[in-house]
Amino acid sequence: MRRSRHTLRQTRDLRTPQPRDPIVFRGGEFIVIEGPHAGLRVRVADHVTTIGRDEESTLPLTLDASVSRLHAVVEWGENRLYVRDRSSTNGTRVNSRPIQGRTALSNLDVIEVGRSVLQLIFDLPDEPPIYELDEDSETNIGATG
Repeated sequence: MRRSRHTLRQTRDLRTPQPRDPIVFRGGEFIVIEGPHAGLRVRVADHVTTIGRDEESTLPLTLDASVSRLHAVVEWGENRLYVRDRSSTNGTRVNSRPIQGRTALSNLDVIEVGRSVLQLIFDLPDEPPIYELDEDSETNIGATG
């Protein structure tokens, strides 16, 4: 049996939800997960991200004929990201629901435009550690009952 002066001390209980600050958007990206552009990753622009078939769009989906030239706009406002359909022919869906007007977006939301399916991934701050090293304790390592 080997003795160590170090042990791991649990810093938070995983069974009890911890109070958290609301997630503040610090940036993120769209990943095309289905459709002709699958695998395309585009950083969310600072203020406005345009989604459409137009080559000048921030997120251009030029190979998807079911996407309108200017299909949707993602905008920052009131500490949230919002998406608006721009009167596209085939509409915009968030998490499989058709949207009307401005719709708030959250981390990991799925946005459907034409045959293309996008996922929004936020850049999140580091989580606090679950365990930390407590150097002032002694623990048996490899001890058997």
